[in-house]
Amino acid sequence: ETTPALHVKLLRALEEGSFYRVGGEDMVHTDVRIVAATNRELTEAIAEGKFRDDLYYRLGTFRINLAGLSDRKADIIPLINHFFIEQTGSSRGFSERAMQLLTNFGWPGNVRQVKNFVSRIVVSAPEGEISEHLVMQFVEEQGYVERNLPVVTGKTPQQAEFQLIYQALLSLGQEVRLLRDLIVSNLPPQTAGPVPQAESGPDETGAMEKMEEELIRRTLASTGGNRREAARRLGIGERTLYRKLRKFGSD
Repeated sequence: ETTPALHVKLLRALEEGSFYRVGGEDMVHTDVRIVAATNRELTEAIAEGKFRDDLYYRLGTFRINLAGLSDRKADIIPLINHFFIEQTGSSRGFSERAMQLLTNFGWPGNVRQVKNFVSRIVVSAPEGEISEHLVMQFVEEQGYVERNLPVVTGKTPQQAEFQLIYQALLSLGQEVRLLRDLIVSNLPPQTAGPVPQAESGPDETGAMEKMEEELIRRTLASTGGNRREAARRLGIGERTLYRKLRKFGSD
């Protein structure tokens, strides 16, 4: 998102280890390490002439590909506690069900969305344990927003349509499971026998899984079997795609 003129200046500073301050006349010499991050596909930006290839290779000495929170569920609760401590000075307690909902939520906005969730709880419920009700309100609202996104930027119309359909399928499946679990958790105690488990019937999940499998297969076919590109078009991590392919028996 930076300008080509800034690319030139940054590349020169990296190569020569010196630069001029804005409005300054004296050259400043420096010896630093640069850590750069992006959520864009820079190889595509290079092909489109929006990013310099020499700067890309200069910055790419050592690369770290960080998976989204949907593939790092163990990090979700520690991140939430971190932001609570950052904003209030102390962590908060969670009901067991609230922790399950937070861990199972997809967090498409990753860390920023986690921080937004914490900020919301700090304002709406500044004290006490974080309940299932508070989390459900957040999940339902986020699910509504995700399903109504008008565009997916940086993609062709067909790729954008595929990704929106796929994200809608994931969101719908998640909400069905959450609603089912909520109904089961509120059933009256039975005098004998265990509470019936919420089993997924063929009509409930079979159709969605079949649509999901077909969409993944079509996307893979359109990329010539390139799984990395297919995952990018679908808006999911590569490991998530591999897991789903194993589930569908396509690994």
